[in-house]
Order: sequence, then structure tokens, then C-alpha cells
Amino acid sequence: MRALPRLYGDHGYERNAVTDSKSGSVVAAKSFIHGVHEDVTDIFVKTYTGKRDEGAKGVAKGLGQGLISLTMKMGAGTLGLVTYPCQGVLKSLHAAMHTKARTRVEQAKREENQWLLDNQYIDACCAADIVRGFLSLRAQETPTKVKSRR
Repeated sequence: MRALPRLYGDHGYERNAVTDSKSGSVVAAKSFIHGVHEDVTDIFVKTYTGKRDEGAKGVAKGLGQGLISLTMKMGAGTLGLVTYPCQGVLKSLHAAMHTKARTRVEQAKREENQWLLDNQYIDACCAADIVRGFLSLRAQETPTKVKSRR
């Protein structure tokens, strides 16, 4: 909706980027205010400049541009009241979920596990019993037969 008036050379209000929920609300409010202001004034300004520059043909042309501006800028401003804050909330959630905190926690867990392994005091006979028990259980398992396809 903001792009349609640009087809006939009206660039209007350029909004700021939405980066978080606060900026989304600010952009929504400014976009609505500028949209309403421009679309109400454009219908008169475009008609007047068209009459001044091209006469009767310019009046028709300016009135058409003003009506397009009225509908598109009003619609963009009104929809922006909902979409820009939602876009800001989405970006805030995305930033919260993609922080480096999760990888730092995982790294800390790995370091803790390594420390526990290094500082674990198991005597040699206990470790040997564990290995012997594992090997005996492994020897008792029977291998499964694999059916060949023909």
C-alpha cells in the first residue's frame, strides 16, 4: 500500500526500521499520523498543483492521485497500527531466543562434566570390576541374524 503512490512519484513519509517492540510501536504511531495527514492533504494539494500546472487535465489527474493517496496511505497507516507492533514483538522474541546464553550454558555443562570426570576418585579395583562386568554382559549377548534379500 505504501508502494502504490510511489508509482506516480509521491514518496511521502519514509518510516524508520522496526528493531524491537518499542520501535514497532513508535513506527506504528508515526506511520498512522503521517499517513492520515498526508492522505487528507494530498487530495487538495495534488488537485491544486495539477490545476496550476496543467489546467483541467491536471485537475483530473491530481484528483485521481489524491484519491489513490487517500485510500492507500490511510489503509497503510491503519494496518500499520497492528502490523508494526507485531513485527517488533516478533523481532524481540527472535532476539531473545537467539542469544548466546544457550550455548554458554551448554559449554558450562560440558566443563562441569569434564571436571567431575577428572576429580572422581575411583580406585583401580573398582574400575576393573566395572570393566569385567561390562565385558561379561557383552559376551552373553547373542548376535542377531540378518536376513538376506533375494
